[in-house]
Amino acid sequence: MLAASMTTTLNYISDVGFTLNSVPINWFTTRADVRRLINLPFKDMDSTIDIGDNQTIESRRDVYQNINGGENYFFLNYNADNVLTEVEVHWGVDIFVKEVALNFKSHIQDNVNALKKLTDNFKEIEPGNYLFSDLKLTIADAESCGGDGHELRYFYASTDIAHLNE
Repeated sequence: MLAASMTTTLNYISDVGFTLNSVPINWFTTRADVRRLINLPFKDMDSTIDIGDNQTIESRRDVYQNINGGENYFFLNYNADNVLTEVEVHWGVDIFVKEVALNFKSHIQDNVNALKKLTDNFKEIEPGNYLFSDLKLTIADAESCGGDGHELRYFYASTDIAHLNE
């Protein structure tokens, strides 16, 4: 169970998963087990999106907002087998990738430069949105997410980033 605190911390470990406030969460952990491990209030936001021609996209996600007494917003996403495959952070979570700290109050380029210490394999997939293929993550600024400014606004990590390379 996560201890109550003002700060929520996510330590991302590519190809393994992450820790959330020191609780290890491995990729492909069942949804029920993830919920039990982190033991926090969430909203089940599963949906089906009709994209036409009798095709749909299934979205399975648990949304966490303002947990541990802080202002934060993040999603844990699951595949059709209800196992964890993605994490999305929109704000209020201290994120670490190995020894690199990402900062939601800093300019996106400062965060890009910090991640460049870990890999040279990155590209800007659209203005303000950067893909780090080796790390299986993307970061984006507020403007690329529909807001204003160039501070970090979005962190996404996944077991599979093939859809981002298309």
